[in-house]
Amino acid sequence: MVALLARIYIHVDEQALSQALVGLFALVYYGVFRLLEAKVHPSFGWLLGLARPPTYPQPDPTVTPWGKPPTRPTT
Repeated sequence: MVALLARIYIHVDEQALSQALVGLFALVYYGVFRLLEAKVHPSFGWLLGLARPPTYPQPDPTVTPWGKPPTRPTT
């Protein structure tokens, strides 16, 4: 590609071209597999990674972490 552009006197930095092609490939890859996931089968989403919200353990409601709350002194 660089040789073709050089033939018509257009200077292209090879590193910039490489970065642009990587970005273009990532965009096409994401688009193709997102389309396959939506139109064909949801299992194609596996190729994009498993996006799940995090799950956290639920605290036991019968256990209070600070013990009894303080009581007011009586006079």
